Amino acid sequence: MTGVRGRLMDWVRRMPPPMVSDYPSNLTDGETVAQEVRRAADAVSIELARQLIAISRDGAPRDRAIVVATMRTASARFWSRLDEELRRAWHGVPVWSHDLAARLVEGEDDLLRLTVAASHPSGYLREAATTLLAMTPDPVAVTMLALRTGDWVPVVRTAARKALADRLPAMPVAELSSLVDIAFSLDRRASHEWLAQEVRGRLRSLAPAEVRAVLPVRAHRARRTAYQLLMESGQLTTAQLITAATADPDQTVRAMCARAAIAGTTGLAELRSLARGRTGLVRAEAVHALAKRGEYAEAEALVADRSQVVRTVARNVLRIAGLDVLARYRALVDADDPAVGAIAGLGEVGDQRDAARLRRWLHHPQARIRAATLVALRRIGNVDQTMVLPMLRDSSSAVVAQARTSLLRIAGELDRDHLEQLVHPGNLAHTRFAAYRLLAAANVWQRVILDLRLYADADDRLRRTARSDLASWLAHGASTTYSMPTSQQAELLGRLIEGVRPVVGERTALLLRFHTGAAPS
Repeated sequence: MTGVRGRLMDWVRRMPPPMVSDYPSNLTDGETVAQEVRRAADAVSIELARQLIAISRDGAPRDRAIVVATMRTASARFWSRLDEELRRAWHGVPVWSHDLAARLVEGEDDLLRLTVAASHPSGYLREAATTLLAMTPDPVAVTMLALRTGDWVPVVRTAARKALADRLPAMPVAELSSLVDIAFSLDRRASHEWLAQEVRGRLRSLAPAEVRAVLPVRAHRARRTAYQLLMESGQLTTAQLITAATADPDQTVRAMCARAAIAGTTGLAELRSLARGRTGLVRAEAVHALAKRGEYAEAEALVADRSQVVRTVARNVLRIAGLDVLARYRALVDADDPAVGAIAGLGEVGDQRDAARLRRWLHHPQARIRAATLVALRRIGNVDQTMVLPMLRDSSSAVVAQARTSLLRIAGELDRDHLEQLVHPGNLAHTRFAAYRLLAAANVWQRVILDLRLYADADDRLRRTARSDLASWLAHGASTTYSMPTSQQAELLGRLIEGVRPVVGERTALLLRFHTGAAPS
């Protein structure tokens, strides 16, 4: 520390206190700043960086401690963005930079002050703050040291790397979790390869009892790497893998863990049990593993599974076994009460010849069957508007959404008057929304008229969508709309624009008239 202190003292002597004043601190309440930190997530602004610098300067010890406590749970992306914004924000507080440098010479130990100093534009301050953070046992200090391991100044980078290399072997799991998160979030940067490599080595040395505390890191790439390393070293049980395959928010992690769980299962009875499990990826891997052992019964049972990935694997297995998958699906759909997976499966492998056997289920009492039938008919290329259009009045929003999707490609062929009736108040909200989408897709002037009509609609979803769509058209589509409205449409547009003028303002109303060619009312 002596050499570091000497270099910083030389910097302080060369840089006398500036004559200009720092920006004033108007936010010294710790709870307020902590709320801003939580709200920022990974969208850190320079204003938040200024607030952190201000509270590090003027905040009471209790307020600074509250902010640090909140920062302990911040994401790796938050820290990466904060590092950049702090570096910019420091230029507005030259007096505090000078004063904080003097405090660092004396061995400043306040964690928030050390943290913001570690992102200072001056390498002398960053080096001194890094050296002091190396002696601070706190996850915030670990995170900031991790950022500095990729510092562009060699002496700062070396100090941070030495500090972490010394701490890693005995680092508590709570601190290690924070380090794993940021190490694998930054490892795409060449300057942070060292950190990722060191953390990989530490993970390989973990005891099984410590695994559970490390895995809940938030960054998907971090968790993928951690799971991969732990699976390679055999530190995850089959039960842990199945839990991850079921509940992890990242699909890649779920797939990795499902595959590893099945690979670690040797008995046929256990594989059959997993093939009946709750997780689609696990069922799919179990079916594949059983097929490699010549067992096809599970594939036959799961060819109509609710999960598409399971159906796909089961179909591939049955085809390899020489069985007629299409005939199997047709038989299942012809049954008295077919499963959703059977209808979905026939849509995935069937053709136009299957339209009649699918249509009979459009009026099934269960909404999920009706929705699956619409999807299946769309997939085989059979959308009969005379049958699908009435389904826009279905009581299920899921069914109406599928009907809308099926009709979108032929929106211009649909009966406009019928759709206009469906948009009127009094219909179900999801029916009105579907009809709006179909009308808007058919014709640009129809779309603008609808947006203006619904600009003040009582339905919140329709109103917000109409306003957003109109704004989008004005910003991106109006200047490239080369057709002109009919005389009737222009007259209607003029009245509608006049009606929304008090809400949208004179400027937007003039812009609408310009692009639509509508004369003032």
